[in-house]
Amino acid sequence: MPVVILHLSDDLEPDGCAALAEDARHALVQSLGIPPEFGKVILYPSSTAWRSVHPSRDPRFVLAEVRLFTGRDAATKARLMASLEAVVRRHTGLSPLNVFVQLVESPKSDWGLRGGRPADQVDLP
Repeated sequence: MPVVILHLSDDLEPDGCAALAEDARHALVQSLGIPPEFGKVILYPSSTAWRSVHPSRDPRFVLAEVRLFTGRDAATKARLMASLEAVVRRHTGLSPLNVFVQLVESPKSDWGLRGGRPADQVDLP
């Protein structure tokens, strides 16, 4: 049930946004080894006028938040972060200094799904 939330500048064309979202979803699925139907991506574009960064940084920076269940090992998390960072850079042309990935883990009991049931009470693969 993981979700990638990409906060990015609004200068990416719609076709580019669709391709970025699809590639990010694929990276999520591949990195975590989950069924394809479980990967989700949301893009939140914002104007660079609504961002503030040091002059040495690009205001088009991207923050990729990944909401996921707790329990994955460090190697899996590192693979996911590297894969998402590469996807974002490929689609935006940003330098590594301007792409950030944050994993936000929470226990299954904190996720409501399939009718609002806690995920730890749902049969998941």
